[in-house]
Parts: sequence; C-alpha cells; structure tokens
Amino acid sequence: MGEDEFLEKCRQVDFSAESEHKREILEKILNKRENIKMKKIGKKGTLVIAAAAVLVCASAFVYGGLRIFKTEKVGDYAAYTAAEETNNKDTSDISVTTRVNETAGGNYFKSLDDKKYFITEALLPSYLPSGYAFDAIEYFGDPTKSDDPNVNKFMNLHYKNGDDEIIVMVRYMDESTAFEFVSNGDVTKIDINGNEAVQTANKLDIEINGVMYMLYGNDSVGADELVKIAQSLE
Repeated sequence: MGEDEFLEKCRQVDFSAESEHKREILEKILNKRENIKMKKIGKKGTLVIAAAAVLVCASAFVYGGLRIFKTEKVGDYAAYTAAEETNNKDTSDISVTTRVNETAGGNYFKSLDDKKYFITEALLPSYLPSGYAFDAIEYFGDPTKSDDPNVNKFMNLHYKNGDDEIIVMVRYMDESTAFEFVSNGDVTKIDINGNEAVQTANKLDIEINGVMYMLYGNDSVGADELVKIAQSLE
C-alpha cells in the first residue's frame, strides 16, 4: 500500500466517537505530513529523531496502541495529551511537532555566554542537584552563520554529573514551533512561580514569557528535583 493510499484510509477512520481532540491531531498530521516528525524520549532524556508522519499515525492512532483520555494546554502553542496502552505494544512517549530545521546532531558551545545566539533572552537554572554542572549549549545548526532564523529558536542546555545528564531544551514558541506531546501515562498541569507547567514521568515543561523550557531528568533525578530546577530559572 502506497503512502497516499494509506493516508487516505487514515482520513476515512472516524476517531470522533472516542475523542474529538484525537481527530484534530490526526488531521494536523495528515495535512502537514511533509513537515512533521516523531520523537521518542529515552530514559535519560536523549532526543532520538524517528521521522515521518505515517509512523505517528500508525503507532499512535491507526493500530490503537494508545487511548487518549486527557489533554492539557500550556500557552498558545503547546498541548499535552495523556494516554494509556490498549495492547502490549511499546508505546513510549512521543511528540508530534512541526519540523523547523531541527535535526539530529547539533553544534556545541562550551560557554554560557553563547546563549546570546538564542532568538530572545533565555533563563538559566540557579539550582542543580548535587554533583551537576554546566557542560555545553547545543544549537541545531550554526547560529553564528545561518540565514535561517529558525535555527535560533531551539537551544539545549546540557548539565552533567559523570555519565548522568540533565537536559533543558529551550524552545521559542510560535506557530512554526507549536507541538503536541503524547504521554504514555498521566499529564499533570501545575503552577510554578505563576507560570503554566506540565509534568509527565521524568519530564517537566514550563513556559515563561513565550519560551518553553523542557526539563529532562534521569533515573537519579526525580520529579521533585525537576520542579526545583524550574523554580530556579532566572
């Protein structure tokens, strides 16, 4: 079955009886399939680009790997959907996002001063768990040379403690960077210093002044520590 035929069959599936929001997500995937990627988040927060809207459609919706039951919005451009497994498939957290020059492998800078290349003022955490220290800033492309302004809309802050790592993904939020995150588990919306935030397992996202800070912990950094890091952003 070709891609066009497969996508047409996806369009004919009526998801509205189970979740109107699910159908909205599907339509977004189908209508923007050339500019959408699927991302899997590993246990230690490592970002792995998997690619292709067809895979998102197939694994999350067509074959019933997840049943969507709750969605929370943060700001104008981010939505977080909680889901549960309906079979024995491996349904790790995925994120459906518009592709904006965001590719695997980036350019690393070893000075915090290099956050100046980000499109707007970015905050830094003043608190880190014991043993962690700044390691590098990562851009997806060369922010010093690229004529594409979207390169400067994404920045990763890497903090390390030996082999363990905390990543703070910094994302400027607008129509081109809007995303839908689907969690295989609960999604909890909380308030941190007057800002909207969402927690899922070992991940915490908080939007401050139009910038999303996406904090990824690991087996040794729990939810409470991620909250403390988010509270310290200044």
